[in-house]
Amino acid sequence: MNALEIISTVLGVWSYIEIIRRKARGLVVGFVAVLLLACLFYQHRLYSDMALMLYYASASLTALFFWRHTFRKNHTLQITRLNRRTRRMLFVGIPLTIGLLAGITSHLHLWLPAIFPVAARIPLGDATTTVLGITASILIIRRKVEAMVFWLAGDTLSTLIYTWSGLYFLASVYIAYIIIDAFGLFAWTRRLRNS
Repeated sequence: MNALEIISTVLGVWSYIEIIRRKARGLVVGFVAVLLLACLFYQHRLYSDMALMLYYASASLTALFFWRHTFRKNHTLQITRLNRRTRRMLFVGIPLTIGLLAGITSHLHLWLPAIFPVAARIPLGDATTTVLGITASILIIRRKVEAMVFWLAGDTLSTLIYTWSGLYFLASVYIAYIIIDAFGLFAWTRRLRNS
């Protein structure tokens, strides 16, 4: 455990709680947290997760703009469900994307040895958490209740990967994320039912 792991995960938890509470400041805190986590994941050869953190940094800025824009217009984006067609597309697209990303990350040390001198650790699991995380972040920006299901699955797998990688503090924080995910799923489902 090092300072980078502690600071980034504490900021990440704070950010996630603020985002579920629909507070824009959570996106700013999250931006800083994910940049620090990208450095941590590079150190531990979790290259897909490193790329995911860089994606989250850009997604945080996009979401900040999107949320502020809708708030300025005095319009609240309602929580909704995905339509059937989108669910079918995700059912096919997610496994294909996971396979492609796992194939790429398992070869980075061969293709770009100057940047990635050591082979990726757990490329399939790492790719799975990355694809689930990207999917969840896109859906949360649009306030789709299924975002919480993807967060729950991805955070559960991340907990196992980080434990196996020796990132015990980060793994324990992901247990907190799982609890937050479950709470978020419950709260968003209830809000959807009441609207």
